Amino acid sequence: MAYTDMSLGADAIVVNPSIKSIGEIAGKRTSVEVGTVGHLLFLKALEKGGITKDKVAVVNQSADAAIASLIANRTDVAYAYEPFVSQAVASGKGKVIFSSKDIPGLVPDLMVVQQSALDRQPESIQKMLDVWYKTLAYRQTNMDEVLPIEAKQAGVSVKDYQSLLTGFKWLTPTEASAMFQPGTTAQSLVFNAEDVSSLMLKEKLITKPLPPITELIDDRFLKKTITQ
Repeated sequence: MAYTDMSLGADAIVVNPSIKSIGEIAGKRTSVEVGTVGHLLFLKALEKGGITKDKVAVVNQSADAAIASLIANRTDVAYAYEPFVSQAVASGKGKVIFSSKDIPGLVPDLMVVQQSALDRQPESIQKMLDVWYKTLAYRQTNMDEVLPIEAKQAGVSVKDYQSLLTGFKWLTPTEASAMFQPGTTAQSLVFNAEDVSSLMLKEKLITKPLPPITELIDDRFLKKTITQ
């Protein structure tokens, strides 16, 4: 397993500009994709605003549909990710009131491999991880070449894509390794997994506690990458 990057604003709760604070979400029309990381981010926003979930009626919509509803004034609150967040803000019909930047580490991207693959092809897994970090290193020193390619894949202009990148943090091998350690914030995967598991159980998104994340972490490949 590797911790590749984290969202730092690329996932957000976007609201009608008339809403001035999280506390004003209570009673508003809300569009969130239930059971996803966006739902968890929304529940965290409610916690921060001191709002109980029974004060909000949620319509289950995907991120793109939720933002379309917000822009069309069919909903007041929506969860979305980039580029939909920026599109809503640029339209003048939305503003970010809470995002993954408020809880760094809550929305990570992980490289996960089946145990059978680890057992059969450990050398291939190591090579895959090494290539990932070599690619990131190349990217860092060749942004003029890389940005147009990535922007094309994202379906946005280079200028817009550069703006979107501020919402992510790509991790070095050493930074990724630190995320696997116990901690007291969401920047520790161990803490984050326990917190998210508890929240999902409380919200009945799962029926029983998840196994400890420490049982699923295999960072030997990451450690080898660091020492090579």
